[in-house]
Amino acid sequence: MGATKPSADGTEPAWVMPLGSDIVLEGKLKFSGSMVLNGQFTGTIMSDGQLTLGPEALVKGDIAADSVLVEGKVLGNIRAKNRVQLRRTAKVMGDVISALFVVEEGAIFSGRSEMGKA
Repeated sequence: MGATKPSADGTEPAWVMPLGSDIVLEGKLKFSGSMVLNGQFTGTIMSDGQLTLGPEALVKGDIAADSVLVEGKVLGNIRAKNRVQLRRTAKVMGDVISALFVVEEGAIFSGRSEMGKA
């Protein structure tokens, strides 16, 4: 179901748990490592790792993680210790608080942003 890949520093593998576009989840999601979400999630997501929201992802709720990469849609606030990146296909309706905030051309962002905090 999941797979491992080398971590950013190469010391240990990171766990990657892909959740496909046909997945619909609701509640509170907590994880360590890395997760790729392409489905729908309503609730709160918390992690000390990397969250990637694929192009088919729809999150209705708040996200708190180390790093967040958004290619899909978020209707809620994002708080990341290190980095939030919105790819050109991203749509975020909510506030972003992170040390680094990157918005690619074409991404849609409606909210407040605070950098240097998390």
